[in-house]
Amino acid sequence: MFVGQNSRGTFWSEGEWVPFADDGWGERKDGYDTIEWAAAQPWSNGNVGTMDGSWSGHTQNLLAPTRPPHLKAMFERMAPARWDCNEGFDNVGLRVLILAQLLIQAQHPSASPEQRSHIEELESLISNPVEVMSDLPSKNLPFTDDHHPGVAKGFNKSLGGPLNSHIDATLKVSEIDIPIFHLGGWFDVFLPHTLDMFTGMSERGHSEQTRQSQRLLIGP
Repeated sequence: MFVGQNSRGTFWSEGEWVPFADDGWGERKDGYDTIEWAAAQPWSNGNVGTMDGSWSGHTQNLLAPTRPPHLKAMFERMAPARWDCNEGFDNVGLRVLILAQLLIQAQHPSASPEQRSHIEELESLISNPVEVMSDLPSKNLPFTDDHHPGVAKGFNKSLGGPLNSHIDATLKVSEIDIPIFHLGGWFDVFLPHTLDMFTGMSERGHSEQTRQSQRLLIGP
């Protein structure tokens, strides 16, 4: 059985979207709750694994240190472990990514009339990255600051500010206690994160079994 989860405040999920704030070890542990909900369903045998990459890879990294009792394994594909614009993924790229995410949500059947009303503006911004880049100071988020304060709050430290320690999974590797298959790519912008998580888990995972159960594959 496959279960797909939308982060809080995105698509069909209710609430305010503050990227990654509710996916890990914060006040609201949405990832933990989802694993335990799935394990308790009548169609479940109680053994839950997770898989995906990129954005959903990061939500897995945030979930892992919370140690849901029924989480048995993870497969992470090219997954960020943190959001730091000083390494690889610059603030301009992050700005465009945020706008692209908001456009996808605005075009989705779950979108509200207000969200749909922003489609044309979002499309214009995404097609003109120079306009996005020219908005200073660099921590500004064009469109997002005005219409999605939760998103702006979630990223304002990453854009020219200090590292967001509350979404940095490398700081929590000693609390992770499950086998993980780490898949990276030689040309992937998040390869340093994949290596950091694999190395950190192999050296400082919560148990000896976990430290010995990490696997790494780097492909094209």
